[in-house]
Amino acid sequence: MNSLRRAKWPIIWFLLTGCLNIEAVDNRFGQEKGKKKTLVVGKVIYGSDDRQDVDDFPLKQFRILARSTAAQIPRDILKREGTTYHLKAKTLAENGVCYDEKFANQLAPANCSGFLISEDILVTAGHCMESNEDCRHYHWVFDFKKGKNGKVRTTFSKENVYSCEEILVSKHDRQGREDYALIRLDRSVLNRRPLRFRKKGKIEDKSPVVVIGHPSGLPTKIAGNAKVRDNSDPVFFNANLDTFTGNSGSAVFNKKTGLVEGILVRGDTDYVTNQSCMTTNRCKNNECRGEDVTRMTLLKDIDEIIQINKRKSEKTLEGYLSVFSENVPIELPDKGLLTQRFRLKGDKKIRSLKMKIKVFHPMIDDLKISLVHPSGEEIVLNRRKGFPQLVWQREFKEDEENRGVLFPFIGLRSFGEWILKIEDGVYFDKGQLEYFSFSLN
Repeated sequence: MNSLRRAKWPIIWFLLTGCLNIEAVDNRFGQEKGKKKTLVVGKVIYGSDDRQDVDDFPLKQFRILARSTAAQIPRDILKREGTTYHLKAKTLAENGVCYDEKFANQLAPANCSGFLISEDILVTAGHCMESNEDCRHYHWVFDFKKGKNGKVRTTFSKENVYSCEEILVSKHDRQGREDYALIRLDRSVLNRRPLRFRKKGKIEDKSPVVVIGHPSGLPTKIAGNAKVRDNSDPVFFNANLDTFTGNSGSAVFNKKTGLVEGILVRGDTDYVTNQSCMTTNRCKNNECRGEDVTRMTLLKDIDEIIQINKRKSEKTLEGYLSVFSENVPIELPDKGLLTQRFRLKGDKKIRSLKMKIKVFHPMIDDLKISLVHPSGEEIVLNRRKGFPQLVWQREFKEDEENRGVLFPFIGLRSFGEWILKIEDGVYFDKGQLEYFSFSLN
């Protein structure tokens, strides 16, 4: 699996069908210099193909850990209808892989993989998340896997789908050294445990390792029966893991301890071409270049970033079933987004709600004001556009009999982190949030 992850399948297919040959690149394992070969990208199988669907993997511990793995899926193939997202994607075979290959009939939409290390912080490979464009272009989807009914999941509730709010750090040394990224999601992830990871020292030589991710963009796979082959480099270690394009960003675990030892970032050629389709590149367990895994201990800024993020969260308003704004007014960014987060500790079915809000801005119609439920359900509050005004002030009182714009929240659970979002889409004018209160019954 090499580090080229963004190439679109039609381009890959063009290259793999023999339309272009390139000079083979040397690597530290002594690949023959000067040999001509077809350019391919992706994964390698070392020995037997050990990839398994989550529910088929024999060790329960890793089936549980897989819940904290997310697939990076383009927004344009994940369509939202109400509170549900629907995935429309091609199968591996439709993307050019031979029909008799393992998992060829499964959908393969994922670009990269990622995993949780804090309630709203995800780790992936640096080359998967390098720019704000990457941040905007993809969703991060949990539980993209084959179900117990044998079918691949294609519909997801909002509790499974998250967006990139901010790239906290991204490092990608194109010479094959550092390669990792940390991103903050748009909200805290519900009902999934952040993974434990190594913070000092290094994995023992020849230790058994397990990888969880999305090889070739497929639903979540777990692959074991691998071990550390080369443990000498301070930045990464090398292992004979069965990983492919799409596994970039996958968590690599120590099989004995369950700790995340590193991030899968690159490896050997994934596929070779048949006359009409692609087949898996296969090597013996001790052959080929192996797969490189960035050590988690390289991410020395993780703890500091988590603590900074927690300090930000400490500014989150908290209450049992009600909150009100503090330290107001709060200035709105000029062409930017203000998020006022508040956490409700009470867990009950919402029967009625009240909300008051007052916003000052030279051009209210330039603003998008919305409220986000902990599940991800988002409702725009200022749908009606009118004449230019300086103050937008509203009071919402809703229940089963008094149905308004916030009625979709009636019947949901109250517990979790809510977000008031005020987005200014135009430069050169500023405003402020002057007052906000929220209560439930």
